[in-house]
Amino acid sequence: ETLADGKIWPIKPGDIYILNQHDEHLLRASKTMHLACVFTPPITGKEVHREDGSYAPAEE
Repeated sequence: ETLADGKIWPIKPGDIYILNQHDEHLLRASKTMHLACVFTPPITGKEVHREDGSYAPAEE
């Protein structure tokens, strides 16, 4: 769901989920979800956007 317009984008197996423009969004699952991450370093689930939209470096 993109927060700016409330649009929900259904995602199904085989889809690729890509955002640009630093879109504020929610990603929810109603069933088990398997993801592949292409961030380097990979995300951990503990990330919080800083005010400028970036992430602070990962803690050791």
